[in-house]
Amino acid sequence: MNKETIKNNLKTSGTYLLVVIFVGGIVYWLWKNPIYNPVGPQAQTIQSDIEVRFKDATVRGRRAGIPYWTVFSKTVESERNSPMVYFKDKPTGEFYNLKDWAKETPSTTLNENSNQTTPPINGLNPSNNSKPDDRLRTFTWNADIAKYNTDTEDLILEKNVNIVTDDKDSIKTDELQWNNFSQKAISNKRTTITGSKGYPIVKSDKVEGDVKMDILNLKGNVEIETQLDEDQEL
Repeated sequence: MNKETIKNNLKTSGTYLLVVIFVGGIVYWLWKNPIYNPVGPQAQTIQSDIEVRFKDATVRGRRAGIPYWTVFSKTVESERNSPMVYFKDKPTGEFYNLKDWAKETPSTTLNENSNQTTPPINGLNPSNNSKPDDRLRTFTWNADIAKYNTDTEDLILEKNVNIVTDDKDSIKTDELQWNNFSQKAISNKRTTITGSKGYPIVKSDKVEGDVKMDILNLKGNVEIETQLDEDQEL
């Protein structure tokens, strides 16, 4: 083999070696620095906002050690960095240790924004100026969802809220909030209250039940359907 052939072989080998080094360098750089395509699909880590989840739970709300409500729920969820606890899958529950609005001779009072007086509804006398007796009331309820604020200790019922009193009166609305501080049950949605006998039927834009003052306020557009005896009149 002459010198010219050896020289050509060395030159060819050197060229191949440079190509291999160049390609290897590009591959190594791409491996260390993957190309980002903002248009293409990106792999994302899905992180749930749910921090705690319970099944078939019972939760009780108290004020000054006295229980006022209970929630029975198939699913209870608590979110991260949030005071809200969610009761799902159509929870049920009770309100109890509530003072009685009813008396043997209840009075009626003119409603705000209305020219009508509100007759007593068995156990629900919308405005009673006399002192309550010693009876304590219990209401059962069901709703599509309920929420509890651990900071304020308020309980909120939402969507298809149905409440039945121990006198079998019924209350239907789409939202009801129990304010633990003021001890008031408030609904800012159209609410229908029906007596156990099917009458009277009271419909109101806003309902506010004050447990401490023994008063049920009906506000906004109030409609009343009732049956009167011969000795009764509005």
